[in-house]
Amino acid sequence: MMAGQRRSFFEEQSRERKSGWSKEAILKSLKTRNYKVSQEAEICSICMVKVDEKIGSLSCGHEFHVNCIKDWLIVINTCPICRRSALEN
Repeated sequence: MMAGQRRSFFEEQSRERKSGWSKEAILKSLKTRNYKVSQEAEICSICMVKVDEKIGSLSCGHEFHVNCIKDWLIVINTCPICRRSALEN
C-alpha cells in the first residue's frame, strides 16, 4: 500500500470516528526507537512495508512505523494486531 493510499484510508476512517487522541498527544505518549537491522526483516502490519526507519512501540509490545501507528491511533486507541488498549493517559 502506498503512503498516499494509506493516508486516504485513515482520513476516510477518521471522518467516521475519533479516538479522542490528538497527533501531539499520541507522539508525546508513544514510545519510539530507531530501527536496527536484524537478520529477519520486520514488516509494518499496517502498511505492509519493511520497517527501516523510526518505529513506535505500543504497551502490548507490537511495533509499527511511527506515522502508520499515529494515524491509526487518531481513529482508534487499540493495537491493530491484538486490540489491547494502545496508549494510556
